[in-house]
This record gives sequence, structure tokens and C-alpha cells, in this order.
Amino acid sequence: MSDVDPSVFRTTSTLTLRFLATLTSLIAAVVMYVSREKFVKATDLVCFYYFIVVNGIVSGYSLLVFALPALSLLWRFIIVLDVVVGMLLTAVNSAALGMAYLEKYGNTHAKWGPICSNVPQYCSKVMWALIAGYIAVSMYLFLSILCIYFTLNPLLLQGAKE
Repeated sequence: MSDVDPSVFRTTSTLTLRFLATLTSLIAAVVMYVSREKFVKATDLVCFYYFIVVNGIVSGYSLLVFALPALSLLWRFIIVLDVVVGMLLTAVNSAALGMAYLEKYGNTHAKWGPICSNVPQYCSKVMWALIAGYIAVSMYLFLSILCIYFTLNPLLLQGAKE
């Protein structure tokens, strides 16, 4: 490992992590989109619709980042966009999780009964989409931390070597 140039490891690790984050975000969007059974579709609920749209936008954004040249000056701005993407994914996943909870357990005060006993395949697909969504959130969080570390060097390790 000491024979490997750190910049190659850094590029390889961040690109691999970005690819996996893109893949899980895309999977989350597709699984949520195909979640339907009998009388219920995920696209009928606004928070699930936003879940699909935001995960699709995030996947597209990440694919565009792959086309960015390695020596571009935009990489510091990409770090900021990665943090924003992580926040958007967190917000959308949280809203969708709240709706999935209501679908599974209902709300007795609002007289809204649970529907998952009637449409178990739909609820299962929604659950798997949410799991993929939260995996994407964690990957973007780790990617943001990794990129900030490599760019800003918060521990000032380079200064200590001199």
C-alpha cells in the first residue's frame, strides 16, 4: 500500500464510492417507481414522487461529475454540491420514511388505517427503495467527508511533514 501513489488511491476511492452512490440512488428511484399493487402506486403520493425525482436528479448529477476532467477547477464546487445532494437525499428519504410508517401502522388520531396488510408487495418494494435510499445517503455523506479531507486537509498533516 505504501508503493501506491496517494493521488491514485484518492481518485480511485472517490470514483468508486461515487459510482456506488449513483447506482444505489438510481436503484432506489427505480424500485420506488415500480412500487404498485392493486389500487395503490408510489407515484400517487407526493413524497414518494419527490423521492423518485430527487434520486433521479442525484443520479444524473453524479453521472455528469464523472465527465469532469481530473484537473478541473470545479472540483471544490463539486464538494459543495455533494453536501447539498446529501442534504436533499436526507430530506427526501426522511419524508418518504414518514409516509411509509403511516402506510404500515396508520394513525388512529387521524382515523387513517394501515394499508400494508392489504398490499404487502407494495409496502415491501417501498421498504427496499427506502433502504437503498439510505444507503445512498450514507455513501454521499462518506464521499463528502472524504473529499473535504483530501481537499482541505483538516488535520493539517501536510504542514506537520515540513
